[in-house]
Amino acid sequence: MCEQCMAKTATIGEVVPGIFLVRATVQGCHMEPNEFGLVESDDPFFTFSRTPTPHPYDGLSGDKVGARVELDGLGPILDWSKLAGGFSKRLLVELNVGWRVVQACLKAGYNPDEDGDAALWLFNRMGVLFQKWELKQ
Repeated sequence: MCEQCMAKTATIGEVVPGIFLVRATVQGCHMEPNEFGLVESDDPFFTFSRTPTPHPYDGLSGDKVGARVELDGLGPILDWSKLAGGFSKRLLVELNVGWRVVQACLKAGYNPDEDGDAALWLFNRMGVLFQKWELKQ
């Protein structure tokens, strides 16, 4: 039986073309309850426990980010960077899977020259998706 069935995952949505974010609802063979996974078909190719969180200034232009930083200080950015950086350090997958993830990110609008680290971009995107999903629950 596939891990998604064993862990009775809830599908949060398609993060990038062909790759879905899921969350375990019960103990599976490998997934803990409330653990997240990235899935192409049956079994998650990567699981993690950090809750995907959007960047605190997601969607704001450079001027608006500057204004928010003046009001909030660097705390929100540093907190998010620590959380997302931990995800980025753990995102170790087989080379061919990683290539497919990056290709899907590029199709979804990721621009390496502007967006920097693909894992941080993906973490933000998962955070936005998860936040929308939670509002519907």
